[in-house]
Order: sequence, then structure tokens, then C-alpha cells
Amino acid sequence: MALIVLGAGATRGASFVNCADLPIPPPLDGDFFDLLPRLVSRFDQQFVNTVTTFRDKLFGHNAKVSMEEYFSTITQFKNIVDLTGRSQIPSDEIDKCQAHFIECLQALFAKSLTIDSTPLQCAYHRSLVENLTIDDCIISFNYDCLIDYSLVEFGSHCWNPHFGYPVSDDIKEQRKPNNYHVWEAKKQEITKHNSCRLLKLHGSLNFHFGFGDKFGLQPDAYTRYHLSESHCDHTSHSYDCYNDGPLILIPPVLNKEIRAVALRGFWQEAARQLAQTDSIIIIGYSFPPTDFLATALFRSNLVGRELDNLVIVNPCSSTTDRIRQLFSIVTSNDTRVQTPKTLQEFSSMPRQAWDSPGKQ
Repeated sequence: MALIVLGAGATRGASFVNCADLPIPPPLDGDFFDLLPRLVSRFDQQFVNTVTTFRDKLFGHNAKVSMEEYFSTITQFKNIVDLTGRSQIPSDEIDKCQAHFIECLQALFAKSLTIDSTPLQCAYHRSLVENLTIDDCIISFNYDCLIDYSLVEFGSHCWNPHFGYPVSDDIKEQRKPNNYHVWEAKKQEITKHNSCRLLKLHGSLNFHFGFGDKFGLQPDAYTRYHLSESHCDHTSHSYDCYNDGPLILIPPVLNKEIRAVALRGFWQEAARQLAQTDSIIIIGYSFPPTDFLATALFRSNLVGRELDNLVIVNPCSSTTDRIRQLFSIVTSNDTRVQTPKTLQEFSSMPRQAWDSPGKQ
């Protein structure tokens, strides 16, 4: 089996990015604020104005700030209010800013990953999905649903959302999430209980709390409704941007907490998958030094093992070197390590090049 790790670079590296018909590229942590001015509709501007005004107030006019730095800072403002009972910024203003930040993020994905409300398909993601088997696992740190839609379109041989999104420990007893049929692969070919796994550890734009706080799926990841601030649940870090129920998202903060029970199932399954994989392919995820939780997940479940294959897909040599060092605890002279620069380059590699049955 192979384990594929997807980060924001996997979406930014999609085959359709930089297309003339695409007004906005998918956002990265570092260019979120650079892309906000491209949201020009009156509906989006109300959210953009809230977020940028708050940024200017906290960091200075047009300050260069990442998503994680911004959201972590305003979250700590909330903690200071709770701790001291004092702040020059009202708590409800911080709540509004948090909610509008998520709305801006969703708007950027809608603009960059759809045309006329139709999700775009990436040729490189298609190649990846067509090479998957039911025994493989994808760990995604992305909110967007590019890989989900690719599984729907091209994963008839390997994908079933009923079991591909493993919320329960007992996969055979797992209830079907509402709207699961929308995310089924077309021309389903696999048998019951079989599916590759898609573990979206930070939540997803198609995840929401349904009736009784049960895990549910949105019928459309990018359809947006008017945000009701009174429904934003900042305690559980979920944001009600939909009529069907609060989204399940872990916001981009320094100290991430996995409070949603549904996501704990994903993290538990990720630990199990890491403990048994022989091949890891990392696409566009940098393992940032500040993401202690993700790094701990990998370190704690890989230590003492040895990989057959390690593939790091990243255009930055220094990032690749840092990831190689991180995974040095599970590589040896027998491990085949490959470092293609782009998703396009990786997609041209046959499966046997990155998931051989034995050491090379």
C-alpha cells in the first residue's frame, strides 16, 4: 500500500492553474491577503473589508501576514479577553473577524477551483487517482475538495465515500453520512466495505455537522450562503456558512486542537495507516515547523520502521532537504528516495516507480 500526503502545493500545482480563464490561483498560507483584492463582488467585499481592516489594525497597513499568523493572533486575542477580561478590541468584533476570514477563504477556493459553479478537474490528480488501489490512503491537509471531486470522477475502481471517509473505528458498522451518494464514484466498480481512505485531517469544505452533531457531507463544497454570525461556533472551531449545519474545519492556528469527534476518527485512522505503509508520497506539503501536531503524528507512528519508498514533490530544494531530514528516522541506504519538483513530473511516473513491492 502507498500513503499519499497532500498539502496546499498539490492544489496550487493543478494542471488548470495559470489558465487564462481562471481569475485567482488557489491560495497558499503566504499569499492569502495578496489574493483578497481579486474578490470584487459586493457580497464578497463585505467579508474582505472586515478581514483586511482587522489586519491593518493589528499589524499595520497592508502588512505582509500569513494566514496562520493572522488567525493565530486573533485567536490569542480571544484568549486574552477570557484571561484578563480586558481588551481594546471587543470580543464580538473578533468573532466577526474569525467568521469572515473563513468566508473569504471559501470564496477564494470557489473562484479558483470552479468555473460557472462547475468544479475544475486536474489532469495530474486524475493520474494519481487512476493509479490508486483500495488499499491506499490519502492524508490531506487541504480544505478544498479537488481530490474529492477527482475521486468522484475517476475513482470507480477504488473509491466509496461511505468507507473512504472513516469516521468510525468499526468501518463495517459506520453509518452513511447524509449526502454521501453525491460523493460516490461514477460507475461504481468496487464491492461493499472496500475503498481507499481519504483522511482530511484539518476538515473540509464538504464536511459539516448534521442532525445530532453527526458527521455529514455537503452536496456541494463551494456553494455559499449568507453567513449567519450568530451560528458561528468558535468554541468547537466550526463555522456555519451553510444552511445544512456548521462546517467542520480546523482553522489555521499555531496550536491546533482536534475537538470534533468526527475528525478524531480521521486522525486515528491516519495513525493506523502510517504504522503499516511502506511507501510515502508527499505532494506540496512542507511539514511546516509550526505544525507540531502533524509532525508528531508522523514521527510517533513511523519511528522504528523503514520505508521502501519516499517521494517528495516540492519545487523548493531547502524544503525538500528539511523533509528528508524529518524522514531520516525511517529511511536507509535501501530506501528509494525521489524528489520530483512538480506534480506534473510526478504524474508522469508509473506506479511501480513509487510503490515497489520491495527495496530497490
